[in-house]
Amino acid sequence: MKNKFALLAIVGSTAFATTSQAQGLMGIGAVDEDFESGLPFTTTVSADFGWDSNATSSSTEEDESAYTRAGIDARWIGGNRRTNLTLGASFSTIYYFDGLEGAEDDVFYNARVSLDGRHTVNRRLTVGDNFYLSYEIEPDHAIGESASRRTDNYFYGYNSAWLSYTWNRRFSTIARYTVNGVMYDESEVGNTEDRFTHTGSLEGRYLLNRLTTLVGEYRLSYTDFDSNNRDSLSHYALLGFDHAFSRDLRATVRAGAEFRDSDAYGTETSPYAELALRYATGKHSNLHWITRIGNENSELSSYQKRFSYRSSLNYSQELSQRLRANAGVTYVHNDFELSEIGGGDSAEDLIALNLGLTYRVISNVDLNAGYYFTTVSSDDAFREYDRHRISLGLSTTF
Repeated sequence: MKNKFALLAIVGSTAFATTSQAQGLMGIGAVDEDFESGLPFTTTVSADFGWDSNATSSSTEEDESAYTRAGIDARWIGGNRRTNLTLGASFSTIYYFDGLEGAEDDVFYNARVSLDGRHTVNRRLTVGDNFYLSYEIEPDHAIGESASRRTDNYFYGYNSAWLSYTWNRRFSTIARYTVNGVMYDESEVGNTEDRFTHTGSLEGRYLLNRLTTLVGEYRLSYTDFDSNNRDSLSHYALLGFDHAFSRDLRATVRAGAEFRDSDAYGTETSPYAELALRYATGKHSNLHWITRIGNENSELSSYQKRFSYRSSLNYSQELSQRLRANAGVTYVHNDFELSEIGGGDSAEDLIALNLGLTYRVISNVDLNAGYYFTTVSSDDAFREYDRHRISLGLSTTF
């Protein structure tokens, strides 16, 4: 039935263009993003050494190990006044010196491809697409689609095609079709979380004034699981606005209700909201805050329902001509309900923190240092864990 090759085919078949930050949770408020400027083609090669206190995210026996990582990242920016294109690709490998308990190998691979684009057909019509495909071992909490702990390598794919049409000076519409999916290698997760989600939406936009646009949106979303009795069909009715506080600071807000019909628990109405706040002053500072409140796919096959609050804040700042700092924090609260094995409902909280410093040694060589911390507290003691990671390395861009 569905497999990794189906995921590659589906997300790739509609890929016109995209950004690596326009998938999953990061897709909130991303359509009207300005495209990057800079060198048309850049390549970055990096290597670092580090230490991981709990590489397997275990709640019982922490599997600590030193590791080394090497990677390459390439980026191309092109286009003209009417067409913008950005293509990115990266590959990295990580080796654990002390080995990992239960792992068949001590080497793991990660790869990502993204394609960004937008084309202005005429003064009324603009079309674009967001495409992203990754194969990796670590959960990406900011995306919010994979399991919250490290389990096994997985494919994640996302593709969103959109069309914007301006009807008059104040009113415009945006139509989208989005498909995304997760496919795991054989692991404790198995096929219980393998799924595809198809979402179509229509957004009406009214320009209230120079700074504020009022928005009404309808979405229809269908999730198809490999496992039985977990499929769902959802209707969303949302209201909100887009507001520019200044040239550098913009906000996107949507709120309303989800009407979900699930094979597992029938029909239910739940609140739904999402927010994006973006602040950027050229290359000197950048802040991105995104939040989503609503139903998510359960992650635990023993529960039929999960309601989540998910928020991610990332900030980077140029401290001097040579030194740059970045920090990020993601918080996720999950309420798991309708257990199939008894024991009642369960609540869980996750905090993921990352801190980094980059020092420019010479014109194209950087010294990088990073610290990463993840902690999970849960009503289920076997879900709880703490994990610390530190790294130090070099990167060169040409």
